[in-house]
Amino acid sequence: MTSIFDLQDELLHLRHVLEMESEGEINPALAEWLTSKEDELERKVEGYCSVIGELEAMADARKIEARRIADLGTVDANKAHRMREVLREVFQKLSIPRMETTRYKLRLQNAGGKQRITVDPFETVPDEFTKTMIEPDMDKIRFWLNYRDWETDRKSTRLNSSHRL
Repeated sequence: MTSIFDLQDELLHLRHVLEMESEGEINPALAEWLTSKEDELERKVEGYCSVIGELEAMADARKIEARRIADLGTVDANKAHRMREVLREVFQKLSIPRMETTRYKLRLQNAGGKQRITVDPFETVPDEFTKTMIEPDMDKIRFWLNYRDWETDRKSTRLNSSHRL
């Protein structure tokens, strides 16, 4: 079967040939060949459009299915979270710090890590509760490297390369 690109090339060639012979009479064989290639192109375009429609429909169906599956996952995650909270409440009310079943080991514990502290940035904090960060002033260093007097180092040219400190 001929590809759509081959048909395109053949039709362009046929139209070019017909334009060259447009002195009045058109060769009936060329006209018939052109008509058959145009019909073949029409069938090919019809097939392309059919496949495009099917692919778009399949893509839409898959997007809808993906949303449905994602929603089911969210529902399951919410159920698991609620069930975990029920277990936590039961353990707290019955003062059960831990329990071991045949398949699971459960323990009621507080979240680890440091306690979160929020300080108003406009509030004055005593010096003993502050940190001082010392960092190099890269602009001053860059200026010094580029514009210092190189004669003192027995160099007469200005530095034009990159520096990393």
